[in-house]
Amino acid sequence: MNHIIIFIIIIFKVQTKPELGKWEVLKPNKNADATIIACGERAITASMVALQMLEKHEILVEVINARFVKPLDADVLEKLESKCIVTVEDNMLAGGFGSLINTFYADKNKRVKNFAYPDEFIAHGNVGELMQNYKITGENIAEYILNAVR
Repeated sequence: MNHIIIFIIIIFKVQTKPELGKWEVLKPNKNADATIIACGERAITASMVALQMLEKHEILVEVINARFVKPLDADVLEKLESKCIVTVEDNMLAGGFGSLINTFYADKNKRVKNFAYPDEFIAHGNVGELMQNYKITGENIAEYILNAVR
C-alpha cells in the first residue's frame, strides 16, 4: 500500500537576528491599546489573525514574538505601555509561559489575560480543532481585546 506524506511548512519572516533571551516585536505600536505576546508558531498565527481583525475596528495592537520562555525578556515587559496584555500559547497555562507573565505583572498596573490550555487532560486530536475547542483562536483573542479596551 502506498502512502503519501505531505509536509506543510509555515515560515515567519524573521525581522531581527535571534539573540538569547530577546524577543522580537512583530508589530510595533507605541500607542497600543493592547499588547499580544505570543509564544510559538501557532500562537503567532492566531495573534496575527486577531491583529488583522482588530485593525478593522481601529484598535491599536502590538504583537510580540516571545522567542524564549526563559529567560523572560524583562526589558520588553518593563517598556510595555498598554495596560491590556494578552498572552497566547499552544501549551498548558499552569506552569507555562502565561503564568510567568502573570507573575511578572502581579504587582503592576496591568490587566493580563492568558489564552492557553487549562490544567486538565487534553484529548489527542487535530491541533486546530483543539485550539478552537479551548478558544485559543484569533477570533477569541480579538473578541476579548475588543471588549477589554472599549
